[in-house]
Amino acid sequence: MSAALIIDDHQLFAGGFSHLLSSIDSIDSVSCFSNPQCAVDMHLERDQDMSLIVSDLFVPGYDMYIWFPKLRKRFPLAKLLVISSSISRSDRVDCLSAGADLYFEKHADPALVVEGITGLLTQAPINDDFLSRTAIEAQEIGLTNKQIDILVHLARGLSLKEIAVRFHISPETVKSHLSRVYAVIGVSGRSAASVWAKRHGLI
Repeated sequence: MSAALIIDDHQLFAGGFSHLLSSIDSIDSVSCFSNPQCAVDMHLERDQDMSLIVSDLFVPGYDMYIWFPKLRKRFPLAKLLVISSSISRSDRVDCLSAGADLYFEKHADPALVVEGITGLLTQAPINDDFLSRTAIEAQEIGLTNKQIDILVHLARGLSLKEIAVRFHISPETVKSHLSRVYAVIGVSGRSAASVWAKRHGLI
């Protein structure tokens, strides 16, 4: 059995999500905190098997892109799930790049969220469909989620090598993905692809 903690400054949401987590058999305790500092301080002396951290992206006074690595260091075995009201693909990509294992929007289907969390805890392969809005967009555009994420990084100005490092793949694989991207969205190169990404609200 294992423990989970929730970091969210909205008590109503934290309480509701705590109830959702209680439906997962492998989680035997849930703690809620209004910010990441409290979560770290309250658990400094506790000998618990922390397996899951659920965090909002926007916590007033705390830059979660700074705190994600700190939470990773404090709870090295825990999976990190971000639940946010943001529907920005950029925020999702940033969260995953900063160390989150999974990202859901707060309007996501609770059953899918439970399924995604169960997959994380059992180390089962995570289906892209768990990224609800992202999966729908990918299907509509005709690209995989990874291809869209690579496009987002490209539009932000990252080099092929930098993108390869972010996704733990080779530059040749990045090129292969981008060739598919260019063909699907009907452009011929990086500049046009970046313009397309901005025009379609991906960044």
